[in-house]
Amino acid sequence: MPSRVDLEVKRTEPGRARVIERPLEPPDEGEVLVHVERFGVSANNVTYALLGETLRYWDFFPASEDGWGRIPAWGYARVVAGNGVDGLAVGDRLYGYVPMSSHLHLTPGPVRGDYLRDVSPHRLGLPPAYNAYQVVDERSEREEDVTLLLRPLFTLAWLLADDLVSTEPNGGRVVITSASSKTALALAYLLRAHGVPTVGVTSPAKVDFVAGSGLFDRTAAYDEITATGSDEVLVDIAGAPHLRPRFPRSVLVGMTHGDAAAMEASDTDSVVFSAVDRIAARSREWGGRELRQRMDASWTDFLEHATGWIRIRRASGAEAALEVWRSVVAGAAPADIGNVLTL
Repeated sequence: MPSRVDLEVKRTEPGRARVIERPLEPPDEGEVLVHVERFGVSANNVTYALLGETLRYWDFFPASEDGWGRIPAWGYARVVAGNGVDGLAVGDRLYGYVPMSSHLHLTPGPVRGDYLRDVSPHRLGLPPAYNAYQVVDERSEREEDVTLLLRPLFTLAWLLADDLVSTEPNGGRVVITSASSKTALALAYLLRAHGVPTVGVTSPAKVDFVAGSGLFDRTAAYDEITATGSDEVLVDIAGAPHLRPRFPRSVLVGMTHGDAAAMEASDTDSVVFSAVDRIAARSREWGGRELRQRMDASWTDFLEHATGWIRIRRASGAEAALEVWRSVVAGAAPADIGNVLTL
């Protein structure tokens, strides 16, 4: 009998990972079974793990036992079997939220255009944006890999840039931590298009890479940065609470430095950014279709830019996946590397 292969991590210690095999069950009535062709791995997935309890990321793909979790990723999957499902056929490809696994069971809702939602009972109370899947055609391997790695982070950056530009109409300087992260690079790209000046803050070892990206107006190491004006905003992607008191306002986005407690807004001038809330607000104002069209147009431009600098590192198999995951958790991956895995 074929097996399903899952990468699981200890919920309280994400660097502690294992790969397990279990029997591959056929789809129940109303389900499809998909083979996860490949998925992207970056510091964003570490954030999913660190916020797994708080934001319910562990609930998307239950693990084999308590205390362990299957981390969500963004990937491509192909339908290999179905049971009483209309609108999807064996061979169809999907792009969306997948576990770090070889296979996944989905319960598709109605296919509308090229989108559908997984309506599995355990996912009904989770954010709708993460339950959506797009039916896609095959494109070049590199374009698909770049999409896996950057599109989710670009979406977060797009929503954040939209929020910053709307709430900071005077265009004050935006200081961005973890500037070598892909989210920060995308955010700087988008803010530049709005004429908003930016400073990229990073570790000394990555200053040259960040400066060489050409996306920031200034680059600085962490010990060099301080606010210079009352209209400045700190966008904290690293999870660097020691920097926040230096700025009149800070927006908490992530924790690439690996401390879940850093996401707590401990003072009145700090807010935690919610992409889900921003999607909901713009969908009410514009409608979901227009929101997607605006993001798609910006993504097309960014994709052309990003393809020139990102290097793809592909790996397959259990041992390779474990090695890559532990490297990403440890922060040892080079800034311009994007990992694409297959189990």
